[in-house]
Amino acid sequence: MNCKPIFSFSIDMKLSDKGVVVGKYDAVNPSLTAITQSNKIIIHSPNTRYNMFNTQKAWSEIKKDIGMLSVNYTITSIATGKLSDSDKEYLAIGTETNILVYQVDDNIEVFFKDVSESVRCMTIGNIDISYPPLLLVGSNTTVKGYNVKGDEILWIVISGVVNSIILFDFNRDNDQEIILGCNDKIRIYKQDKFIKELNENAPVKQISPLGAQLLAFILKNGTVGVYEEHVRLWRIKSKSCATCLASFDLLGTGTQQIILGWESGKIDIRDPRSGDVLMKLISPNKVVGLIVTNYRGMDKDDLICVTEQGEVQGYTSSNVNLAPLTATESSQIKELLAAKQKLMLELTHYENNSKVNELIGSGAAEDSVAAMNALKSISDDFAVIPANTRLQIAISTDGTKQSSVEIGISTNNSTIIKAVIIFADGIFPNGNETLIVHPPTKRANSGSYSSMNALSNRTGGVSSIVVPLKIPKDDPVDVHIKAFVGSADGNQYHVFELNRQLPRFSMYSLHERITGSPKCLSEINRLSEDHLSAAPESYVKFKVTERVNRFCMFINQNFLLPADIEPNSTETETFDFLKVSLICLRDSSPLVITFYNDSNILIQTENIELAGNLIQAMSQFMNVANLESVAAFPSVVTKFRELFDKLQGLQESSNVLKTDTALKINLSKILVLRAEDAKVTNMEKLSSYYNELMLTNEELLTSFKIRSENYNEVQRLLSEINQTLYHAQRLRVGSASAKMMSSYKEALEQKNIEKLIQIMEISG
Repeated sequence: MNCKPIFSFSIDMKLSDKGVVVGKYDAVNPSLTAITQSNKIIIHSPNTRYNMFNTQKAWSEIKKDIGMLSVNYTITSIATGKLSDSDKEYLAIGTETNILVYQVDDNIEVFFKDVSESVRCMTIGNIDISYPPLLLVGSNTTVKGYNVKGDEILWIVISGVVNSIILFDFNRDNDQEIILGCNDKIRIYKQDKFIKELNENAPVKQISPLGAQLLAFILKNGTVGVYEEHVRLWRIKSKSCATCLASFDLLGTGTQQIILGWESGKIDIRDPRSGDVLMKLISPNKVVGLIVTNYRGMDKDDLICVTEQGEVQGYTSSNVNLAPLTATESSQIKELLAAKQKLMLELTHYENNSKVNELIGSGAAEDSVAAMNALKSISDDFAVIPANTRLQIAISTDGTKQSSVEIGISTNNSTIIKAVIIFADGIFPNGNETLIVHPPTKRANSGSYSSMNALSNRTGGVSSIVVPLKIPKDDPVDVHIKAFVGSADGNQYHVFELNRQLPRFSMYSLHERITGSPKCLSEINRLSEDHLSAAPESYVKFKVTERVNRFCMFINQNFLLPADIEPNSTETETFDFLKVSLICLRDSSPLVITFYNDSNILIQTENIELAGNLIQAMSQFMNVANLESVAAFPSVVTKFRELFDKLQGLQESSNVLKTDTALKINLSKILVLRAEDAKVTNMEKLSSYYNELMLTNEELLTSFKIRSENYNEVQRLLSEINQTLYHAQRLRVGSASAKMMSSYKEALEQKNIEKLIQIMEISG
């Protein structure tokens, strides 16, 4: 079954996937706006003609309903929306060095601003009733909000590139939150206050709301998924990459489906809650945009699909429910038949395994010859294992040899493990999600054989295996384990599946392993004092109104300790402090966490990012809404000073280069005019003018290369400075964190490095 478009036309220009939007520039009629591969903006207006010419923006008419806007900068993003009380929507254009907000209908430049970081994404909307409509701009490490006058109203520092930004009621409190798609996280902010982050295993390419409750995302590694609040409903990964998505009821079911466009030209219609494919459409070219709007002016929204070759197709919602028809497609019937065949094969394996266990249980196992004959009666194609076979999993840390988390997998009897497959997100190199481990081949010992042993060991395997894992980030990791278990004489194996979750700070271990029953406070304190060589100079100190029991629960749940910490009633009343001394398995750096009896907590570590992660995790675990702290990180401060001094020097050099370039450009113009005059008045000077012009041009090229290198270095320094401020911000929670960011902004504008450091170290 297929769905045919209700209208189709071609723009006859190749389009970029940097941005395809729709704007009502005259407040009534929607206009399709897109970025071309030749760095121009085209506006298709089927109901309005813009016969305007602007010398600065160079409107030129191509067809009756298509206009083109030329901008002398590399366009990186576009957005449309209302920035004032007027019903007319504005067009915002982001480039590598500036932002232009343009009123298309009146041919007016609303504002033009230079930016220090390249614009990555934009959106226009209201974040709160106390704020005017804002243009939100995501860049390399910041998000800024501008009003209609171009004033900067909002400033958020982010650790990582912001690839997508939307406004969405994530908390269902009738207020819009700012949702950011970053390097490997989806971050949620209420105005400039951080609320929550959702971890992913690859850079987020696009996020989009699905109705009023669901949030869909696309990752750059081909993964697509949907969240409902903080719970991920489903996720699928494809070899091809999705380019865009939209929410639209194409099948006429009364509920919206998720529409996905892919690089291959495929368009998927999926159930938003399960991810099941309900229908597929095929386009000959890469899909660069999916938009839902009332494009025909018929009081009904349509789905508009835009391809890379400039083809535009419109689809409308079906008048009948097509979902039951899609369920009977031949592809789904084939999938059901394949599933049936797989289940029948598994059933045959279970029946043969049951027969062998019955023979063994009936007494045939007492006679080895009878047991061998019983086993031979069943084909070697089937695996035979005892009915009580179980897979056992043990997770621990190894700081002496591998410096990793070790997952021990074993069976409870003489069966062997042929292979282990571990599925996990974001922990394997090169973006892989799977690790396959094959145990070494072992020969069977000669001698008598039991009824469950093979006559010869043809396949190899072991009864236990240890798999080391190196966790690159301090995030919880869901590990899905599949182990192939069977007898030594079989060439088919039973698949055992188990799921485990590694705690957030699993790559931190005690200096000495502790075993046995849960440990009390005095034992942990003694262990920490005995093996603590020198506590780090850097620290952060704060207070939470919690008992030591809750602190121990946090340590037990978030760290991979050999034994839990469980204080007894006497220690709870009389203890002075609890000190947990750990070592990072990644770089052997120390981490000391001390909980005092007055509820003060001291974290000692040289890693400011780790300190922030610990504070955020504790605050979430203990339901702390606002938290202030005092911090001291001498090494971070020293590096911050160096970065700031380098940045100021490069910015001064950049201003000098700009002035020098402007002078050389003016000189080039003058030399061109003189050369033209010399053709008429004095031909002898013509060659000298052209020679001088050539030298000036070479100097301009050299100056451009220097400016380009200078710009790249400035971007790198800005990124590192903003990341440092972001990590320092995470040492506080709630209103204290938001207050710090406003103080940071003021100090940055004043270029006051001492004030920045003071804010970083002292509670906001």
